[in-house]
Amino acid sequence: MRRPLRLEWLRASSARRTSVLFLGLSLTAMLLLWMLTRALTDYVLETRAWYEVDFQAASLGGTFARNGLLGLASEVSARGEAGVDSGEMLYLLFEVGGRTLAGSFVNRPPVFETLPIGRSERTLYRLVDAPGGAALEEIPFALSVYDLGRDHRLVVARNLQLRDFLTARLNWVFSLVFFPTALVLWFASHRVSRGLFLRLDRIAETSRRVQEGARGARVPRDNSGDEFDRMSAELNRMLERNEYLLEALRARIFSLAHDLRTPLTRLQGRLEEAQTRLSSRSAGEKLDAALGEVARVRRTFDSLSAIVLAETGAAEGRGEALDYREMLSDLYDLYAPLAEGQGVRLRLEVGEGDFDGAGHRQLLFQAMVNLIENALSHGAPGGDAEHEVVLRLDCAGAEILLSVEDNGPGLPEGLVARIIGDGGEVVALSSAHGLGLALVVAVARLHNLYGFHGKGSGLEFLRSESGGLCVRLRLPRTLAAKTN
Repeated sequence: MRRPLRLEWLRASSARRTSVLFLGLSLTAMLLLWMLTRALTDYVLETRAWYEVDFQAASLGGTFARNGLLGLASEVSARGEAGVDSGEMLYLLFEVGGRTLAGSFVNRPPVFETLPIGRSERTLYRLVDAPGGAALEEIPFALSVYDLGRDHRLVVARNLQLRDFLTARLNWVFSLVFFPTALVLWFASHRVSRGLFLRLDRIAETSRRVQEGARGARVPRDNSGDEFDRMSAELNRMLERNEYLLEALRARIFSLAHDLRTPLTRLQGRLEEAQTRLSSRSAGEKLDAALGEVARVRRTFDSLSAIVLAETGAAEGRGEALDYREMLSDLYDLYAPLAEGQGVRLRLEVGEGDFDGAGHRQLLFQAMVNLIENALSHGAPGGDAEHEVVLRLDCAGAEILLSVEDNGPGLPEGLVARIIGDGGEVVALSSAHGLGLALVVAVARLHNLYGFHGKGSGLEFLRSESGGLCVRLRLPRTLAAKTN
């Protein structure tokens, strides 16, 4: 079955569609102008011809009233001879079924016998000399037939060759001008629409770069002062304001984290010192709990700082050569004793291939730490099944896949959509998943630069082989540099 024609060329760009629309409207206007000009030409020339016919008929009618049929025949003979010479007017006075009394024809053509009384447009023929011999020439006439009584008829006609000549000339000129004009209109409309949409493309490109983290990107201006230039100026002012607010927010968050880190460190040190001096078991347990809370608060601030670093693009340009196999082995060595102490089976599975790439090692390491700790804490299956966590490293073309899987119940229904919003932000999550997964989302978006502005790009929440949760990071081997 033949597939229907699809106008992919017109769908390619708005500039082309606008060019085609402008060209279509322009050519339609040309056609309408040509049709109007031709109609007016025909109307004017036909009106002039009929005016001449009526004028000459009225004059001959006066002669007939004054001098009778013989006087009319004499006048028609005189005018007929002049009409034959000029070829403009035709006169004929004849008797129906009888002889020709006067006029432009010695031998009356049979067509005159059947002409109705009144006005009509007829094509008559005359014999002319031609290169191959004599030929008949078609001549259109506007003619009027008058009944004079007693089967006598008077025919007054006006040549319409001028109308047909001008109409043919108009058609010729239009056909000669139409195609060059169409080409000029196409070129002009394409240039204008291309220039127009090129400026829109610059705005869209700047928006894309800003979404990808190039906070210093600005819309190019031509200082023409037109609407697009003024809109570009307003957008640039908005981007500058947003950059200022973002920098101020980042500075305040880092300042807050720094200001709180110092007293927390001192508090932790004093609690540890007090722990070594106390012998009471209950006091030691309370100090251990307090130290755990202090450590959790410090980890929270460290995660918050890392999120700000990733989300605001402060980590741009810090990508380094990275052996993902070595990083995952370090994570396994770090958490294997902890998992064993919790009764969790931790496995490391590395596929075949080369796992050298580029990335922000510190942020990736912290993101994987968050995923592993979430799996250890919240990935336990129900019943008597063994708690198992799998660290998996694989590759798919130009991407490296880092996965953390468990055999637990997975995330609650609808939570993934809340984790990955339109911009990849975490919205109103519980403390169990909040900053930990927020950091993972931010790091994923930072590394998957080709889809940076996509929804949840670089991060997948899947069902593991054992029916639990699999969180996978899709990381490009090459960390594309973003320029401001």
